[in-house]
Amino acid sequence: MRTTERAKVVHHIPDMLVHLSQPVEPPDDAAISAVKSHLERLSLPARVRSGKQSQRLIFDPLPLPEAGVSIVIPTRDAPGYLSRCLESIFTRSSYRCFEVILVDNDTCDPEALAVMQRYPVKRVPFPGPFNYSRANNLGAAYAQGEYLLFLNNDTEVLEPDWIQHLLLHAHQPDVGAAGGLLLYPDGTVQHAGVVVGMSGVADHVMRGFAADDDGYFGSLACVREVLALTAACLMLKKKDFLRLNGFDERFRTHFQDVDLCLRLASQGLRLVYTPRALLLHHESATRGHEYDRDDSTLLLELWSEVYRRGDPYYNPHFDRRCLNYSLRLE
Repeated sequence: MRTTERAKVVHHIPDMLVHLSQPVEPPDDAAISAVKSHLERLSLPARVRSGKQSQRLIFDPLPLPEAGVSIVIPTRDAPGYLSRCLESIFTRSSYRCFEVILVDNDTCDPEALAVMQRYPVKRVPFPGPFNYSRANNLGAAYAQGEYLLFLNNDTEVLEPDWIQHLLLHAHQPDVGAAGGLLLYPDGTVQHAGVVVGMSGVADHVMRGFAADDDGYFGSLACVREVLALTAACLMLKKKDFLRLNGFDERFRTHFQDVDLCLRLASQGLRLVYTPRALLLHHESATRGHEYDRDDSTLLLELWSEVYRRGDPYYNPHFDRRCLNYSLRLE
């Protein structure tokens, strides 16, 4: 940990360099002591305790100076999803210094309009053809908060301290964005970080895993760095978002989040996944599952060098056609 605090550029060697006769497992109290010192040196406001499994520690954020968080939600009709989303935000969130900005893409459903009136939200009209990037950029332009939290209207908050866990990481000077663990309604994983190059372009690693699974060496259960995150739940500093000119509006429906994360990473900023920001996600429930090949082609062209090098957080010996850390056999 002391080494990583000093080393700002880390190179991964995808070879076996050491063999151990048995796993090295320091007792939790020794690990907690080391991690506590690490947090103190980095001035990270969190306490650490033992997790449910051996060798797994849990971070609990300490109270942060209250910072304004602007939750930006593009939406159209879909009263059932929007109602569940807003109700979960306003009734379950223990962090209260936030505003909700609804970017309304021509909602005409009376029930959906009634839902918007039911909660203290800022409604921003967004008429015409839907463009996910443009909608979020418009919402960000109306945001008053220091932090932007992009959220899909088909999500539901499951844990009260979800905002605090995102803030714990997003407030760090060298972190570009933080994202959470999103679950399908059946309790399996929808998002736990994005691998660039997976499934040909980019995909969610561990999709379909059980929510309480440990993942590959704790990769599902533990906070970890990734190269990209989904914008279905994505927090970052507003100043960073504006400095990068927001989402690239050439991406109409897909991969604008991957592009933004890659631009943040190119600035030397880290992207962090935390399983403690837990939400339900009815993926593409309101926009459908339309796949825009122009978006994927654009991403491949813009970031051809990244694709050539490969995602540094996913070993090249893993098969990128699979989502589960399977070894590449050919």
